[in-house]
Amino acid sequence: ARVLETAVAIGSRSIGAEHREVWNMRSDLAAALARGRHPDEGFAIYDDLIRKFAKKYGEDSFEVLEVSLGKRGAELYCGRAVSPDEARALVFRLRGEKRESTLAGALHVLGLAALASPGAARPGEAEAAFREVLAIRGKTTSPEHPLLPFLRTAIDVARAEAAGGPASAVPPIDADSLAASIAESEKWGVADPTTLRRARTLLARARSGK
Repeated sequence: ARVLETAVAIGSRSIGAEHREVWNMRSDLAAALARGRHPDEGFAIYDDLIRKFAKKYGEDSFEVLEVSLGKRGAELYCGRAVSPDEARALVFRLRGEKRESTLAGALHVLGLAALASPGAARPGEAEAAFREVLAIRGKTTSPEHPLLPFLRTAIDVARAEAAGGPASAVPPIDADSLAASIAESEKWGVADPTTLRRARTLLARARSGK
């Protein structure tokens, strides 16, 4: 976060605090703070950016949508609630934009929101969302990209929880594959803590056969 804070300060002095590039850097800073030790400061930056983008581009603009998506993802990472209905609406709007990378981000948020609030999600929604993210990312990233193991982990968690646990999941959970995916996700820090915790629980149950 300190590097990003320095970049924002330099950018503000050189091209102005209201320049679009500085706003983009502040968005990166907001994500780092929100997912780190200063979540309230990060979310305050997100809210400020949403107001700025809305004033300049309109409340229904792609710019506002993109920053709002970043905020929702950070909220889920921190264990805060995000409505599956809201996440679903973000996905719906982004399908019309035809920007696959950002759509993948919205689907990721939908998957996490559906996992966190299964009562408000549609049947199989979390797994379907993560599978679509994996399909999109698989076309644009290398097979070694650290996000891909996490997506496979999230799919296993969503599939098992929707089926009632690893004993009834179809097909069965591959414990070795799940363990490898969890290890890669932890190594690169690409996963939210809540999903990782549930994945570890799932792994323990899969290995014990319960």
